[in-house]
Amino acid sequence: MVKTNQQPKQPQTNKLRRGFTLMEIVTSIFIIGLILLLALPNLKQIKEKADKKQADALVSTVQSQVNMYMFDTGDDSVTVAELTQHGYLTPSQANRMNQIKIGVDSKNIVGYNSKAVVSNPPKNVVGNSSKPIF
Repeated sequence: MVKTNQQPKQPQTNKLRRGFTLMEIVTSIFIIGLILLLALPNLKQIKEKADKKQADALVSTVQSQVNMYMFDTGDDSVTVAELTQHGYLTPSQANRMNQIKIGVDSKNIVGYNSKAVVSNPPKNVVGNSSKPIF
């Protein structure tokens, strides 16, 4: 047997890698999932707080409009439909009032159910009511 100085051919490692390995992809997906797991509960709380602040602002606006309407017309009973009809509220404000159960009681005080704020997100439906909500 004759020995030769030839070495077995080795694969070339100088070529550029194309794409990612399975381990790199799995690790990336795991990290993204972990970040989402930590961030989503906070986003929900932030949205609930924003919805409550929006409802508080709408209550304040409607109360101001009720007072203005009573001052302008001298009418002691106010409904959402009257406020909308005479331009004191926009139809979208009246619609949002209905969604989160904001109403004007018999003493013309505006109030709402805070639990309805979280369970009824805003929708793009326009409408108004001819009766007080309470």
